[in-house]
Amino acid sequence: MVDNQSNLVTKNDLKRGLNGMDKRLTKKIDGNTKAIGELRKDVGGLKGEIKGLGKEMSSHKISMELKFDEHKEEIDEKLMKFRSDILGAVSDVMGELKDMREEREILSDRSDENRNKLDNHDVRIDRLESVVVSA
Repeated sequence: MVDNQSNLVTKNDLKRGLNGMDKRLTKKIDGNTKAIGELRKDVGGLKGEIKGLGKEMSSHKISMELKFDEHKEEIDEKLMKFRSDILGAVSDVMGELKDMREEREILSDRSDENRNKLDNHDVRIDRLESVVVSA
């Protein structure tokens, strides 16, 4: 490339050097263009896969929501039954307490009646004894 006698670069030397560089750059650009094209294809494929995954995730989400709703309904039913059982038991206990109060009131009244009768018996016995003793 370089003329050894004068150490100067000629116009032809520059053209040959640039032409060689141009060919190398063109090859590299072509290689990069192909790589970019392949990357675009890969990106397009990934976009399709992402859309597919999005649809799949949506169907799984719907499925999970349905299962959640089913479990929620089951839990609600069990809670309602439990609540009903508790209220039934409380109602039974309250009924027993009411009966016990009524019995206590009745027994209290009877006790008062019996006490009054006993007090009256004492008075009657005292009268009878005084009549028998005076006779």
